[in-house]
Amino acid sequence: MAAASEVGGDHVKVRSAAGSKSSLLFGALFVACLSYCFPVHQKAQLDIPSDSMQWTDQQTGTIVEPVLIIPRYSTHTGVSTGAGHGPGAMRDRYFVAHAFVYRSDQPFVPPQPESTGMAIGWFWGFAGKGRTIDGVVVVARGYRPKWVWNLWQRDIKDQFQLEPLSEQEWKKQQERMKQWLESERIERVPESMDEVMIWGIAPQYTIEVRLTEDEREAALSFLVDQVQGSSWLSNRPLNPTVAHTAPAG
Repeated sequence: MAAASEVGGDHVKVRSAAGSKSSLLFGALFVACLSYCFPVHQKAQLDIPSDSMQWTDQQTGTIVEPVLIIPRYSTHTGVSTGAGHGPGAMRDRYFVAHAFVYRSDQPFVPPQPESTGMAIGWFWGFAGKGRTIDGVVVVARGYRPKWVWNLWQRDIKDQFQLEPLSEQEWKKQQERMKQWLESERIERVPESMDEVMIWGIAPQYTIEVRLTEDEREAALSFLVDQVQGSSWLSNRPLNPTVAHTAPAG
């Protein structure tokens, strides 16, 4: 069974079944590297399709927009088999960045980061820093925040259906999300399984908040009710989408 320990916010995971197997793995990769290695500076994942995406009310089927998109990323530093995701010894960090407000008439293009390091053989092994996008949190006023992990397939209907909440439930979610996005690190003591699922990762893992000032301001403005005298569940005017061009770091 794999072991995991936390050191200063980093999570060190020994993914091999036993220490002897790890030694054999590193030895084999070292020998392979003597024969053929090459530098890597590219995405570790396929490009996310840029087709527009729509989220709907799971009860009525009506389109819910605009929505706040909060991408979550992982950084894996160390040595592994494969292209950075196989057995090995990696130090893992998790963070959110590049939040933006999205409407369904726009291309869906959350930034995808690049990995840097040294590939061994034809990606038999990898040494360096692998970076991936793990999914996005979708937030809409009046709905339960939704973790969407498979950004490459658009035929998983459940990913695109949002659960409407009572006003009291939404206010609670709104305040919790606001606290998270105002902080530098998301540290959770979940009150329910729904809260565990929001970020798509077990609650013992800390998630860094790496939003720029503009991104944080746009996200927080989205969460604040700016319309008085109207139904709390109605669509509301928001700040324009923040453009992103730089990959996650």
